[in-house]
Amino acid sequence: MCAHVSETPFHNWVWLFWPMAAMIIGGIGSKKGAIVGIAILAIMDFIIITLMRQFGQALLFFPISYLEDIIVPLMILIPLMFLPGGLIEERRKPIKGIVYGEI
Repeated sequence: MCAHVSETPFHNWVWLFWPMAAMIIGGIGSKKGAIVGIAILAIMDFIIITLMRQFGQALLFFPISYLEDIIVPLMILIPLMFLPGGLIEERRKPIKGIVYGEI
C-alpha cells in the first residue's frame, strides 16, 4: 500500500482568489464588471502561458509560472486602493421613501 500527501486539495488559488480577483477588478455588484474582470484575468493567464511556452521557465530569476502568484494578489490590492468600486461600479436604484443622505 502506497500513500502520499499532495498539496493540491488545500490549494484554494483557483477556487477562491481568481473569482474574488475578477469581482474586485470588474466591480462588485455589476454583471458587466464581473465579465470584464474575468476577461482581464483570462488575458493575463494567456500571456503568462505564452511566455512560459516561448521562453521556458528560466526567463527571470524565478520560474515564470510564479508570475501568476505575484500578479493576481496585486490585481486584488491595486483596484482596492485606487478603484474601490471596480472598473464598472454598481448602479444603485433609489427606493422611494428612503433619504440616502442620512444613511
